[in-house]
Amino acid sequence: MPLEPMTRTSPGGAPAVWRSDNGGSSWQKLAQGLPKKESFFTVQRDAMDIDELPSPALYFGTTTGQLWIGRESGERWECLFDSLPPIHCVKASVV
Repeated sequence: MPLEPMTRTSPGGAPAVWRSDNGGSSWQKLAQGLPKKESFFTVQRDAMDIDELPSPALYFGTTTGQLWIGRESGERWECLFDSLPPIHCVKASVV
């Protein structure tokens, strides 16, 4: 998830996760379900994880207390929780 260097927030207030399936030769923007504008949150380095299911989901937490899930390898995003304390670390586990 890229962040603006000066503010450490989503570029233009429009968060997106970028995925590479070929070691970084090309990148795909994953933003379906994420805010389109005016969402200036920060995601810290340890606040993103992936589960180990056959069709994995990605998870990230924000310093403004939102926990997001990206189903189908991040193709569709949904906010799971919107009023948590700042999230600095996310770990996914399948039980």
